[in-house]
Amino acid sequence: MKKGLTLIEIVISLGLLGFVIGILFFFLNWKVREAVRERSIAFMQADIAITRQLLEWDIWMAGYGLESSVSPIAISNGGYNSSDTLKLRSIAFITQTGRWSFTIDDVTNSDKLVINKWDNTSENLHAGDTVVVMRSNKTLVAGPVTILSAKDTSYTTQGGVTKTGLLIQLSQNIDKLNLGSLVFEANGSGGTYREVVYSLGSDEILRRSGEEVLQNVVAFWVDVGMDTTSELQGNITWFDNINASWTPDYIRTRLKGVQIGIIVHSSSKDKNYTFPDSKIKIETPDGKVEHAYQISGEDTHYHWNTVIILAKPRNLLR
Repeated sequence: MKKGLTLIEIVISLGLLGFVIGILFFFLNWKVREAVRERSIAFMQADIAITRQLLEWDIWMAGYGLESSVSPIAISNGGYNSSDTLKLRSIAFITQTGRWSFTIDDVTNSDKLVINKWDNTSENLHAGDTVVVMRSNKTLVAGPVTILSAKDTSYTTQGGVTKTGLLIQLSQNIDKLNLGSLVFEANGSGGTYREVVYSLGSDEILRRSGEEVLQNVVAFWVDVGMDTTSELQGNITWFDNINASWTPDYIRTRLKGVQIGIIVHSSSKDKNYTFPDSKIKIETPDGKVEHAYQISGEDTHYHWNTVIILAKPRNLLR
């Protein structure tokens, strides 16, 4: 005669089953939290990489084709968490190029230029546009000037190929201009240049001219490396601001580097993690400028990241 399970055996079996299910649930829940945390950190790293690239590109282009009276960079401080606001100026930025072309003939004392014609007609310069004319070595020749007329014209390349270009007439004469010089559509502040502005709001979002760039940022600091020696001997000193006595030409000649310091945290707190330090510090290469951000309380459960971007403005007049 077969004997069935007793009530005690059933209770013990259910208890063991519940214990096993509890362990499995705990393990799965832990793995899900771990996956979410790793995904959040991965997204943060990707956003940081994009921000780094944008800042490097913008700093690289700062000063391109500016008039002598316009500074390529401006810094103001005292914003959210004592963060800085960075303004960069240029005729064009890699991500905001606007319309432009290049000359395909030499010019001497003339108001007429032959420039390249793009296949996409919307990219071409037209009558009525205001433009800035630069030599290929980034020096400003004229501008802003108005295009009075624009019409198709034929020209022959050095290889003997006949192509169609644009013959534009400007509102003033150009003394001398070599083949390959640049003609940019001018707009932005004062109609002569474009400007990008990086600023950090109390919502912890770093923005580039109003567009969101990076979230969960608590500090954004800008320092400039200047060669202030009388003979430009290459000795760089770092400053946390632009001196009011520095003229635009002085800045363009002596600005050798820009350091960006960013403090950013993960999108959510991790109760199983505690940041090991109470303060995050960023220093300039010469150690003369130091920025610090204090971490306390519940904020120690964020994963923190220190981003240091050291970029060289490559398009300043030397």
